Amino acid sequence: MRTGLVGRLLRLALGLLLLRVVFPFWLTGSAEFRISALALLVALTLVYSGIAWSARRRPPARHPFLAATAVLVPLIALYILGSGGGPLFGAGEGQLAALTYLGLSFLVVAARADRGCEVLALPQLGSRSQARVPCLLFHLPDRLEDRLSGRSRPTA
Repeated sequence: MRTGLVGRLLRLALGLLLLRVVFPFWLTGSAEFRISALALLVALTLVYSGIAWSARRRPPARHPFLAATAVLVPLIALYILGSGGGPLFGAGEGQLAALTYLGLSFLVVAARADRGCEVLALPQLGSRSQARVPCLLFHLPDRLEDRLSGRSRPTA
């Protein structure tokens, strides 16, 4: 499934905006802070690699939007638990890792013109098959673009 030009531009703009927000923190944080954030970024990528592998083997046929919501739980949990003063990573390493991961994911999806859940984009870079989990944020703009352009697409 490919997204149209508007969907790609929206994803590109959001990815660039997120990376613009986090970039200064990667430059100014202490070495310990950056290493912790990088370790969390790698851990998040590994978690989503497992989720993407599972979603490719068994696509969420009955409740794809429930699956799309559930897929966001690790990212949201890391953001909340890793906020400044948070219970796990008190300096904000979790927030930095989560926003960086999401920004990079949006850029990958924009470059590949993929549809589907953006948080699964990084682990699927080397894979030809894509997990069939919809994106909650861009589902409606993609469908609207399809209707305006006269394209008909599956709803996955």
